[in-house]
Parts: sequence; C-alpha cells; structure tokens
Amino acid sequence: MPWSIIICSHNRAADLADNLPKVQALDYPLDRYEIIVIDNASSDGTAAVAAAAGVRCVREERLGLSHARNRGIAESRGELIGFIDDDAWPEPEWLQRLDDLFADPAVGCAGGQVVPEWGGNGKPSWLHERHVCFFTVVDYGDVTALRYSDYPAGTNIAFRRTVLESVGGFSSILGRTGQILLSGEETDLCLRVERAGYDIRYAPRAVVHHQISASRLTKAWVKERAHWQGISAALLEQHYLSAPSRFVKLLKYALFAVAGSLANIVFALLGQERDAFFCECQVALCQAYLKKTLGRDVL
Repeated sequence: MPWSIIICSHNRAADLADNLPKVQALDYPLDRYEIIVIDNASSDGTAAVAAAAGVRCVREERLGLSHARNRGIAESRGELIGFIDDDAWPEPEWLQRLDDLFADPAVGCAGGQVVPEWGGNGKPSWLHERHVCFFTVVDYGDVTALRYSDYPAGTNIAFRRTVLESVGGFSSILGRTGQILLSGEETDLCLRVERAGYDIRYAPRAVVHHQISASRLTKAWVKERAHWQGISAALLEQHYLSAPSRFVKLLKYALFAVAGSLANIVFALLGQERDAFFCECQVALCQAYLKKTLGRDVL
C-alpha cells in the first residue's frame, strides 16, 4: 500500500460528510491508497459518516490533534502518509503531485498549496494579509524546496513512513486540543525531519481547498489565534534556540509589543481599522510569547 491518507475529526461530522467523498474522488489508482478517519473523542456522528462512505474509522479517546495524527500513523499501512483536514478537500491530482515529489529518496516531507474558501461574504475587510496564515492558507509560489519556517501546512502535508519512524511523530505538547488553539506541531516535526538530513519539498499544483468556517471570521477568534500563536512560538523556541538567541528574541518581542501598542493607537485615530486591528493582534501575540518565555503559565 503506497499511500495512507489520514483525516482527523473532532465533532465535525457535517464537514466530514461534505468532504470525504471528494477525497475518495482522487485521480489515483484505488488499490494504491487507503483513507483512515480518526474519530478524536467525538460525540456526534463522525463514525457513522465514515461507515456510510465505506471508510475505515478508528476512535482515539485522547483529545488532541497530535494524539489523533499519531494514532493515524500507527493504524496506517502506507509507505507514504498524507494528512488532510475534515474541512478541506483536494484537487483530483493532489496525491499524484505529492507522489511525484517522493520519487526522490532524499525527500522526507512534502506538501502543497492550500487555497482558502471564504464563503459567501468573502475575506473580511478588517483582516490583514499577514494574518491570512492563521486560517491555514499556504502559497509559496514557484518555490520547490522549503526551509524553516516556511513549511507545509497540516491540512496538506505528507511524510515518508521510514522518516517518521526515525524522527518520531507529532509532539502532543503542541497542536489543537478541543478549543485550545495551540499550533506548531507541524513546524516541530518538519524541523526534526530537516535536521535529520531530509529534504522538504513543495508542489504548487498539489492543491487542497480549505473551507473557512464563519465562526472563525470574527475579530475575537483572530485575536485568540494570535495569542496562541505567541505561546506556540515560545514553546518551539525554548526547545530549538540557544539561550543567547532566546534572549535576543525576548528583546525583539518586547520592542514589538511596545511599538505595536503605539501604532494601534495611531491607526485607530486615523480610522484605519485593518491596520489598527493587525497591531492589536500582534501585541496579543507578543505578550503571550513574553509571558510564556518568562515562565508565566498562560496555557
């Protein structure tokens, strides 16, 4: 079995029902891939949706995306393991485009473009372009080789099984857990893959579409996401950066927090809502980073 596609889902049976048939419609030989749904402690009809589609479903009681992904790896049979979210769907040639990258044995991880589907009202006018990444949007253009910190996103990422066996799976310290918007687990794993000497590649035409839920298109959600981004960055850098580098980063974040607060006031007075909110979110990110780095419990 060359490929295993893993879809982790927690109480989003409706999304899974919409998108699972699109994953099953891949332009790729049916006997060369399997789909596994990981029901991550759901209380809705996730298992029933998978059963109706004829897809194997495994329940993981430990809540958390990293736990679910690691369970998927353990349950899978593929030499290559791809991940896609329950609120996303691939273009028909998605798997073949990733397959082409893994023809090179030096490649340990690969991913592709993630296109946002904003829904009827489109992208909010108050959302700054630099925060679009909070919605798992990826477009590296024509780049083919990726380096830290430009890595594939978790809704369009794949690994060679032997590489996962050598570097380990997803860190359960990082990643979504219920309503907690912690992230960074893909970055952590990609860092380990890269440091082990493997290449990380990008296929612009390996496209996944990501449906953006209306519940996330609020300022409150984006600011909360910025807060958890700061905590995620702090956790990663505590592990990977030297003490002098962490100190320099601490000073930078402190400076950014002060400058962002002042800029927020100026932009608000000028009536520039988008830029004012961007600064507000960046201040929230910096403050969370500083608190976590300085040892204050903000989880």
